[in-house]
Amino acid sequence: MRGVRSIVALGLVLSLIILISLAMPYFAQETISVPNCGYVTVYPSDSYGNIKTTFVTGDFVYLTLRSQYTCTVTLTVTLRDPTGGVTTIINNQQQYLPANTNVVISLFQVTPANPSGQWTIYATLSGVGAPPMVIEVNPPPGPPPPPCPICLILPWLIIVIVAAIIGILAVVLMRRRAEEERTRVLPAPIQQAQPAPERERTKVGVILYRLRLPNGMEIPVNEPYRVFGRETFEKYGLPKDVLDFITREDRGGHFKIYLRGMKWFIEDSGSTNGTLLNGVEIRGKGPQELKDGDVISPAGVVNLVFQLEKAEVK
Repeated sequence: MRGVRSIVALGLVLSLIILISLAMPYFAQETISVPNCGYVTVYPSDSYGNIKTTFVTGDFVYLTLRSQYTCTVTLTVTLRDPTGGVTTIINNQQQYLPANTNVVISLFQVTPANPSGQWTIYATLSGVGAPPMVIEVNPPPGPPPPPCPICLILPWLIIVIVAAIIGILAVVLMRRRAEEERTRVLPAPIQQAQPAPERERTKVGVILYRLRLPNGMEIPVNEPYRVFGRETFEKYGLPKDVLDFITREDRGGHFKIYLRGMKWFIEDSGSTNGTLLNGVEIRGKGPQELKDGDVISPAGVVNLVFQLEKAEVK
């Protein structure tokens, strides 16, 4: 019966989400491909980075940028008001964009002197223009929208369909449970297993070691075999002029760390610019033993401190 209750509860939550989604207006976001940034999403917003397209006197108009990778862009923003007037409010400004983080930029505050109607925002990032974004400034009050019969029926129709699906799933689950009860067979006694070697007993989720970056951040690793490349360090704030020297993971990675027996080893993955271990080049030399406190320098451009996670004594 717990399974049936779980399905019913899940169905109710889904129904609530559907109703909320139907009640929310649809907002479009513009996504463009910018060199060194990957995909960048651009949209008008409030000060919290929430999409907003209608502004009244006293509101501030903001532009939110969200980049796939950490990068710096040259930003230009131009506005066209309902009278046809064009104003450039940001001209070739250098803007830093952390990966997958909303960057909210203030454009202007709406005043009674601003022409009412549709304004168009034109944004250019490092020479790549985003599609024009339209906002409403001090829109005049208009007549209420005409009634939409299908809009009144659709939410209830969806609820009825979801409820029917929940009922069918509940009946199927109850029949399956009854069948399992009739055919239940006691399991055979479980034999005591021999303890596995140390490398086989590594549990998923247990931190095995960390790589400490110069900026104080740490990369926790819970895998007995791990390939490191540019994509790994992009997430931890390394600047682009450093990342450019580190080989990408989709090209085999820069170096790999793995457990063999009871020891850790590092091996250069045939990287373009080599790897230093405590200041000594190891590219082409095969596996090299790693010890706690050793310094790994991919391409010699950044120092990473290898720190073994101390196991609890029971």
